[in-house]
Amino acid sequence: MKKILQKLLENEKALADLYKTYADKFPSHKKFWIDLSNEEMGHCHAIEQLSSGNFQDVRINEKIFDRNLLKISADYIEEKQRQAMNEKILYKDALKTALEFETSIIEKGYFEIFEGDSPEFWRTINKLVFETKVHSDKIRKEIAKKSWSIF
Repeated sequence: MKKILQKLLENEKALADLYKTYADKFPSHKKFWIDLSNEEMGHCHAIEQLSSGNFQDVRINEKIFDRNLLKISADYIEEKQRQAMNEKILYKDALKTALEFETSIIEKGYFEIFEGDSPEFWRTINKLVFETKVHSDKIRKEIAKKSWSIF
């Protein structure tokens, strides 16, 4: 389980780094991206709490956990980071990428792989899910401000 939590942590950090790169790419929208990045680092802290041993009852539901999902996600974040650093990208495309990440975390049940019994565990999981939905909403609002149709 520690390896799985470590991979989740790495993915959250990579996403935070991608958002920092977007902040540098789009200085007029820097605060938007830095806020998202900082919140992703908050998710890292929450995942670190899950793996710290403070929650003795944390388990991974092996029946619904897809190990390939973590690898695919990590590879995609890495690809988008490389693209953001080396190519000219449009703000619209950065928003689309961010929305894809945030919505896929919810749709694919990223945090549903965890099981536990303590109230502290459930507060942590519910916080992660709630904040990820908030990220999706923030990104959608930013898209709506521009009157873009992303999908």
